[in-house]
Amino acid sequence: MLMVVLKGQCCVEWPHTLLNILVFADKTARKTIVMPKKIRELISELEKAGFLNRGGKGSHRNFIHPLVMKPMVISGKMGDDAKKYQERAVEVAIEESKK
Repeated sequence: MLMVVLKGQCCVEWPHTLLNILVFADKTARKTIVMPKKIRELISELEKAGFLNRGGKGSHRNFIHPLVMKPMVISGKMGDDAKKYQERAVEVAIEESKK
């Protein structure tokens, strides 16, 4: 569960796995909170794009694609939040596989 508190106002509980974007209306401005993707989501995106998991060591997984020169390495446990650089790297690798 994700707890959200806005400037001392009431708390709101959201199931972490169900929401990726939360929008709250504040008295002065509108704020958008973007939840990071999970490692399992990145892996499913790669597999849908045709990448093959060739294994790895520990929490590292190597994904290869015939049209992409470098293997895509994803580190972290399945339930961990993905880092921004991991999300960008997956997007770039998927775009490169489409060319």
